[in-house]
Amino acid sequence: MEDSLNNKHGLGGAPPSFSAVDGPWISVLMMDGSHQTLSIRGVFHHASEIRSISTEFSQEQLPILRILLAVLYRAFAHTDQNGEHVDEWGSDPFDDHPVIDLWSTIYRSHHFPLEVIDAYLDSIPGGADLFDPHRPFFQTPGLQYANADKQSPISQHIPDVPDKEGKFLFSTRSKNSLGPAGLAEATRILVFQQAYDVSGIHSAVKGSKTAKHGKEYAPKGLIGTGYLGAIGGVFNQGNNLFETLMLNWVLIGPDESGQDRCLLGVEGDLAPWDDGYDVSDTQMVTDHICTGPVDALTWQTRRLRLVPSKDGEHVDGLIITYGNVAQVLNADTTEMMTAWRESKQQLKRHPELPYALMPVWHDPDKYLWQGLPNLLGKVEQSDSSGNSLAPGVVQWIDRLQDELDDSPVPDVVTLHAQGIVYGAQSAVIETGVDDSIQLDRRILDLGSDTTNAVVQIVGKAQECIQSYKIFLQDLAIARGDDPKDVDQHIGISLQPVYVALDKVFRDHLRVIDPKESLSSIKQAWCEDIHRTLLNAARDELHTAPAPAFGEHTFAQGKLKGQVATSARAWSVLSTLLWRTLGPLPHSDEDMAGYVVPQQMNDKNKKEAIDGDDE
Repeated sequence: MEDSLNNKHGLGGAPPSFSAVDGPWISVLMMDGSHQTLSIRGVFHHASEIRSISTEFSQEQLPILRILLAVLYRAFAHTDQNGEHVDEWGSDPFDDHPVIDLWSTIYRSHHFPLEVIDAYLDSIPGGADLFDPHRPFFQTPGLQYANADKQSPISQHIPDVPDKEGKFLFSTRSKNSLGPAGLAEATRILVFQQAYDVSGIHSAVKGSKTAKHGKEYAPKGLIGTGYLGAIGGVFNQGNNLFETLMLNWVLIGPDESGQDRCLLGVEGDLAPWDDGYDVSDTQMVTDHICTGPVDALTWQTRRLRLVPSKDGEHVDGLIITYGNVAQVLNADTTEMMTAWRESKQQLKRHPELPYALMPVWHDPDKYLWQGLPNLLGKVEQSDSSGNSLAPGVVQWIDRLQDELDDSPVPDVVTLHAQGIVYGAQSAVIETGVDDSIQLDRRILDLGSDTTNAVVQIVGKAQECIQSYKIFLQDLAIARGDDPKDVDQHIGISLQPVYVALDKVFRDHLRVIDPKESLSSIKQAWCEDIHRTLLNAARDELHTAPAPAFGEHTFAQGKLKGQVATSARAWSVLSTLLWRTLGPLPHSDEDMAGYVVPQQMNDKNKKEAIDGDDE
């Protein structure tokens, strides 16, 4: 299974060579638990034996997955599963979507038609060599800084290397271990930088028409990071890499009018390593619109070139500057791996557009279940042409369940979110997002009552979290806390609550029992949320200091001057949870100490809620 590295250098000073197609650079976790490093070709040959892409830095996984998907799109652009030529994929009088049959046939076989994959990989000019003088893999040939002697050390572009020397104290890397990168690692760095490079000032390159005083600046009003830094990346993860690739190989998507469009064999939809793709442009491109999914998956947001060491065994440096600036407005017709939101601000800027959709970015402070309304396309906003806001990969699972008899979609589908969160002016990487959640496939039937019920419960949980914040605030007042410390205490107290709710959601989302009524499922779910919050509140009271059980006075709001006590804080929380989630069973052991909301008259309820809103 091991791939061989064919470096064509040696006596005579032959130029270095490393093929991204046949050289091992993709780190994978095998189904037997072992780790391997494979080439692109090797990954496709052993996809069913691979559990997942498993790189040292987790955010490298999605960019690599997107390259593999681009290979799939290109390999079958004009070839069916039997290796027969197809002039154009489209509608057939007897089968509206023949690509559905293509997908189903390959998926049910549990392996890729290797003859088709190999034929495409063999056709790539120069074998996608890192150092090809005319078409270096994922790079711009001949790129040089204006100062020809200058280059950026490759070690500065390793994702988890601190940007300041003092931060090495908290790094898993030693600054003394940094140096030239091996060719496999350099390939991964290359792919990561194209996807996630930070914004900020870059050195000018020779021939640039946009540089000022030897510097290249981020384009004003446009996204300055790498393309994946501008979206909230999400993908379906299967039981092995074959399933993962197939579940994200979206073959039908919307066109600009919201109608179905075949995404296979789109005219002009090429990868940068394909013959016919112009890689020679050394100028910043700001008005490029992707032609299809391949273009989006492989969009080179940086002009970049690796600088090999003298012995050709390593990469010493990197030349990098702005390339094709990401245009993500209304890119839902080509970008399948992010959720979308309607942007009123963008619509004001572009009144000529019928709608304005922008990607939904990941929030590192939220759990993935909190973003399910966007991931399922169930948010209050919607665009005027009726396109779903759900990611294309989620819509694809929905379509497969609708159009395939005895759908082969797994009973449980894992949604995996990955991305980068940037710091000030997007000039530094602040943190990464890497989270996944398992969903019963019925939830991905986007038009179903099950999907709507899940979104409703997420909304109820969010509302109850706000109620719990009111409880914590009331309790802080009852304790007599310094107002300056209240927000910090609330933040600390909410952390275990989110962890507990995360478990509740993961347990319920993974299995939706078809034998139970939806109303019963919703009731059980709401009861678990209810118990979780009451137990958390009880723990807060048990650990509260003695002053919390005395009396303190509201200093502001509609209840200014009224007495605050821990009992009142509990009573208000009980009322709000009862209103949102309904009552717990009377036999429930958690009812002990529960204040029955009906005992509060309407005036007291209103005062409690209105006062705490202040």
